[in-house]
Amino acid sequence: MKPALLRPLGSLLLTSLLAACAQAPQRPGEVVLPLQQAWVDGRRVDYVTTDISDAAMAAQAGVNHAPRLAMPSARAAPR
Repeated sequence: MKPALLRPLGSLLLTSLLAACAQAPQRPGEVVLPLQQAWVDGRRVDYVTTDISDAAMAAQAGVNHAPRLAMPSARAAPR
């Protein structure tokens, strides 16, 4: 196959793969966040995670690594 023919085929393949991963179109002002599930006190709960302080966990979950979350705040109320 000639290189000139490979470029459009590669473009088509890339477009197809990316389209398969795409989410539904959003309306203006709408944000889509992945909903996670866990069990708390015997009940299933849904939650959203956007940041994790541990780098490995953040990478595994596909969210922002925020190391400052692990640092205690000077203004935090005592427990």
